[in-house]
Amino acid sequence: MDNKLYLFCLVCLGILIGIHTLSFGADVRIKAIPNESTPRTIILENDSLSMKISLDWKLSVKSLKFKKKNIELIQSDTPMPLIGIENQWTLFNVGFGIRNVSIQRTKEFSTVLIHAYSNYLENPFHIFVQLSIGENPEIKAKIWLVNRFKKGFSDIYRGGKTTVVPGIPWLAFLSPDPGGVRKVLYPTEESYLLTSVSEKLMENYHPVHEWERPPEPGPVKLYFLWGNPILPTTVEFPKLNIGVFLYREKSDIPWHFDSIGKALWPSHTMRVAEGDTIHIFEGVLSIFEGDWHKSYNWFKNRIRSNFDFTYYKRPGYMKFRKDFLAYFSFIYNHMIYDPYKNRFMPKRFLQKAKREFGGIDQYWFWHSYPRAGVDPRDQFDLYEDLPGGMKGLKEFISTCHSMGTHVFLAYNPWDKIRKRKDMYKKQAEILGAVGADGLHLDTMSKADLPLRTEIDKYNPEAQFVTEGRPSIEGLQFTTESFDHPIHCRPMPVVDLLRFIIPEHQVFKIVRWDRNRRPLIYNALFNATGYAVWEDVFGEMNLPPWDEKILITRYNRIMHDFVRAVTSNNVMPLIPTLRKDLFVNGFFTDELYFYTLYQT
Repeated sequence: MDNKLYLFCLVCLGILIGIHTLSFGADVRIKAIPNESTPRTIILENDSLSMKISLDWKLSVKSLKFKKKNIELIQSDTPMPLIGIENQWTLFNVGFGIRNVSIQRTKEFSTVLIHAYSNYLENPFHIFVQLSIGENPEIKAKIWLVNRFKKGFSDIYRGGKTTVVPGIPWLAFLSPDPGGVRKVLYPTEESYLLTSVSEKLMENYHPVHEWERPPEPGPVKLYFLWGNPILPTTVEFPKLNIGVFLYREKSDIPWHFDSIGKALWPSHTMRVAEGDTIHIFEGVLSIFEGDWHKSYNWFKNRIRSNFDFTYYKRPGYMKFRKDFLAYFSFIYNHMIYDPYKNRFMPKRFLQKAKREFGGIDQYWFWHSYPRAGVDPRDQFDLYEDLPGGMKGLKEFISTCHSMGTHVFLAYNPWDKIRKRKDMYKKQAEILGAVGADGLHLDTMSKADLPLRTEIDKYNPEAQFVTEGRPSIEGLQFTTESFDHPIHCRPMPVVDLLRFIIPEHQVFKIVRWDRNRRPLIYNALFNATGYAVWEDVFGEMNLPPWDEKILITRYNRIMHDFVRAVTSNNVMPLIPTLRKDLFVNGFFTDELYFYTLYQT
């Protein structure tokens, strides 16, 4: 064969192989059996998993297999309902007799839409289940219910507005063999619980019975944000080294649970009026190999891939990221203010803080409340009332800078005594005039772009620290925040914000508790910031000598291992061989740094 022709054939073969690989990749398919017109079974499958759905008298999953390890997650005698619908009127539960199925295929996903509705005129409800599968071991799901009530037809037994209880029972029916003890991570009203569940409990599980008593939660609490997004509910099977998670993007079902049972079968009683649509669930069901960290990492990558880190990449930001110990104080605290000579004593105060706490990185300057409101002056006017006025404040800040401490001014959005239209502008002018390093945003859970824009005119390196925990959007403008519980939470507790967005500095702070040791342990265990608050607007709450020793040790450890605790390579709750030992990890190329807490 001619060499050129031989070479041409090889090139063509390579192109064909490349096209085949590009076009098809993993074996992704959706099939209706016997056909799409009269389906009895739907199969979704790729190289990692397969799901078999029966379209019998009810929609149910007969098989959910993790093909990578050849593990079946559904037992044949207990199929998994594709959707749970409860209603007091029995015809509603048995009256879904008609199923329409349509299948679409693209390069990335294959999608099936199942439309189920009743052959009873009295039942006006239509259920839609859309499932998509691609190359990953996950199924994207969207499920909704529509009330298509018609007067003269549907109102024989019911009115136009009806109570229904939709639910997603998937995780409750997972039962691989051997199963053994499960680990479950699920969201509660204020946190996440990571706990173990016995196999016996899962076998006896029946969430529709009111007499069910949920198991006692495990010892570990995890916190992230107070709203969306919410971490996936995860069920881990340690014996098999696999797990399954359910991630909710949208749902009309509240997604915070007071028991494991409710977390594994999310449901909610709703009133559905004529023409209404209930968005039951939109999200992802995924199977993975490993422990619950796989679902956590999936969630973390999802958050970070859509996060704008612009304000974390600005010049000068890193020097604030190395700030760990802060001090919050009313400025007329006599440790820093001499009332007889009407002068500030920043040098004396910082030297004392060095002896008692090992030094402070940030001083949060509070000058207004509870003085605001006594007369017509507002927070900005009261700066002139300080010793030396604005000039005295600038000297105060300059002294702090010379001793290695950043100073943040307080901004009170509620102080509208003067009814100013330009509060952001006025605050920015003052910050620039005195050389402050940032703002403590009182009562606020986020900064916004207009405030950021005004501050940038005077100090683009200035940082914001909020009293409230920001939303995911607010975090993009706010580089620091309080973790500000009413009381110290019992340990162990993991702050997931610190691990998901490690660039963001969290400061542990509590004002009223007399015993702050759990909070100090919390700060060191999570390698976050810590704030000392001794003067609560005139009421003194001084830490005792043993807490000062703990704070000093915490402060030294954080600064000695600053490269590790400011690394982005971090991992919460590393698996250990002891149930009473909890470990977090912070890693660089040269150093593996671990924090341990034992109950």
